[in-house]
Amino acid sequence: MESKKPIEIPETFKMALMIVTGLTVLSILIAITLAFIATPNDMQKDLYKVATFGWQSGFGCMVGLVGGKVAN
Repeated sequence: MESKKPIEIPETFKMALMIVTGLTVLSILIAITLAFIATPNDMQKDLYKVATFGWQSGFGCMVGLVGGKVAN
């Protein structure tokens, strides 16, 4: 039985995944924090929309990065 080679992951991929993950977590924390404001003003509502878009896009990027790496 042959031993399998360990998968080599380039440093650029690790860095990209860490940056996307960090921004996604930051967006989630901002969205959660803004969700608990009783009467938000217009700027807070807009920031909530941006943070929500940020974590959703970040999650999609993470899935795409990992999926692309698996397919490669």
